[in-house]
Amino acid sequence: MKKLLITLITFQVTFSFAQDPLTPCQQAQLNASGLIGEFVPNCQEDGSYVSTQCWASAEYCWCVDEDGEEIPGTSILSWQGMPDCSSNSDACTLIPDPGMCEAAIQKYYFNQETQQCEDFSWGGCGGVVPFESLAECEAAACSQSSNDCCINAEWINPTAMCPFIWDPVSGCDGIEYANSCVAQAAGLSSWTNQSGSETTLNWDCEPQSDSTSCEAYFEWGGGNPYLVFSNLSNYSEIDPENINLLWDFGNGYTTFSENPVYTYDSAGYYEVCLTISVDDTQNNQTCISTYCDFISYMVPGTTWDCGPWGCYNPGTGMGQYTSIDICEATCNITPAICTSTSGIEISSLGFWENPNDPCDTGECTADGQFLEIVIDCEQEMGIPCEGEWMDVEGQCCSVCVPSNNSYCDSISLNPILPLGATWGPSVLEVNVETYFSNYSIPYAGLMLIDNSGDTIAIETISTAGNVYGIFPNMSETRELLIVNELVLPFTGELCIVEGLFAGITNIVCSYPVIWQNMELDEIQIKPRLLRMIDILGRDVKIHQSGQFLFYIYDDGTVEKKYTY
Repeated sequence: MKKLLITLITFQVTFSFAQDPLTPCQQAQLNASGLIGEFVPNCQEDGSYVSTQCWASAEYCWCVDEDGEEIPGTSILSWQGMPDCSSNSDACTLIPDPGMCEAAIQKYYFNQETQQCEDFSWGGCGGVVPFESLAECEAAACSQSSNDCCINAEWINPTAMCPFIWDPVSGCDGIEYANSCVAQAAGLSSWTNQSGSETTLNWDCEPQSDSTSCEAYFEWGGGNPYLVFSNLSNYSEIDPENINLLWDFGNGYTTFSENPVYTYDSAGYYEVCLTISVDDTQNNQTCISTYCDFISYMVPGTTWDCGPWGCYNPGTGMGQYTSIDICEATCNITPAICTSTSGIEISSLGFWENPNDPCDTGECTADGQFLEIVIDCEQEMGIPCEGEWMDVEGQCCSVCVPSNNSYCDSISLNPILPLGATWGPSVLEVNVETYFSNYSIPYAGLMLIDNSGDTIAIETISTAGNVYGIFPNMSETRELLIVNELVLPFTGELCIVEGLFAGITNIVCSYPVIWQNMELDEIQIKPRLLRMIDILGRDVKIHQSGQFLFYIYDDGTVEKKYTY
């Protein structure tokens, strides 16, 4: 038997698969050491850099370009929100910040108040740099070509002391702000919070479009014997010098009057057309619109009379003039003596008031002058209102409607006055105690004003130990910074201002005070409530409706109260 020798030869084949190289962002993630506080970039699924990068340990975020390089001027503290890296549209509203470094590098920003690109010195690190160069700022076209009544340049306050609170709101300009105080300091007229509640500040502003629009329209009435035409056209231009009117009555007669009165010589059907032409001198545009209507005139007219609106056909055949030309040559319409500030023509002497605007008043003099009467309203003068300003129909000024803040009786404010010859470090201390259990005044602070309404002392971010408000059953000492000279004897009010540290300020409680000769002679504040007891002598914490209670105060007085 033969032996079969079998040799097994084994081949080893190695397959090599080429792998895609790592992107710079992925490589940076791979090179991370894993140490606590180390910055590790965020990458997209395709390996590119996420446009917004954040460093958690340093508590700030910034925008990067496609190479992962930081875009100057986009860094922002994380508690202030996230930078908008999708576009540079908000660069126009960024407030420049030189940062913590001490270099002096020329950078640019857009000044919302002057509507111009201006330079500032950047320190070289951090901060906010809206634009790298003047050319970049001018190319952004930040100047507001139209007024959408969103940002009021006079309200912009870059030095506003806003609290470090993350309560984001969305502004009318589409930008998210850290809280309502930051939005208000940016000059915004309205914003919406996270719950959808909108806050709107009063501003006498009419939105203006970029281009002029117009639409001719009129209505007519009468016919026995004269027709009265009313111009009801719509146009965006408000300057009367740029608005031209042309009436065509269909019989060859035309006029440029605003609201003409006309009588036809014979009965018939006439097509009346009104053409308006509005010139936009800023945009070098002209808007033209025509509106026509057919009129059936059935009253014959052969003679003319002179009336308050000019010549007309009385329809009786007994008029003073045989033709309209003769009538117009002798009929003198009462001319306007003067023109009001709002552009209304006035044909009588003496006091005049606009029936549609009670603030538009004055005196028309014999020499054609209109002496405007300026009405000083308390709200515009800054007079405090313990309540809410309300508009009243037929009155020029808003009136202060006091608020029924019954919880003010459960708040005790006790100023601490020194007995020496000086006031010390220009700080007034006030002890605050509350005796309610189901209410709070958000972001409230204290303010001392004199009889003229001038602020004498006020809480600030630097002096306030509590900026979040006045809460139930609290007892603490507040410090008010004296900002104006305190002259004794002094008479004024100590006020609780809701929203002093965030939001819209509103005086909700005020307490009259009288100080004489560096001593507290009298503080006209109600005595401090010590206890509330029922008719059986039991202590009660909350005064319910329909309950009869005894109020015991620290001055020994007892008051009987019944709540309906």
